[in-house]
Amino acid sequence: MMTYNIILRARSKKRGFTGVSAERIKEILCECADTYEWHVDEVKLRQYYAGIVIHFGPEVVPEYVIDTLRMESSRVLQKEFPELISSGSNSFWSKEYFIQTLGTLDQAAVEKYLQAHR
Repeated sequence: MMTYNIILRARSKKRGFTGVSAERIKEILCECADTYEWHVDEVKLRQYYAGIVIHFGPEVVPEYVIDTLRMESSRVLQKEFPELISSGSNSFWSKEYFIQTLGTLDQAAVEKYLQAHR
């Protein structure tokens, strides 16, 4: 199994995670991962970012994991919290993301990415 740190950004910086409990966001992301037999170790929410530590097999393309998590969690969020989805969009998440294998995780690189995308 490979371990990755993935950071997803909410599409709306103004709304971010407003109106949704952090626990519910975590549950939704973990449920999505469980469907595909991926294992989520940790989900941290910060302003309008979700940091996810996740394990999946080397046969799985990381971009597939990101696209699947965004698409499926957006679908659930849209049903439960329709006010969070921007008009003209069908996704809660931005197309931007950051991914790094955990074995080489450099916290400075994560902070640099977050600062550059504020």
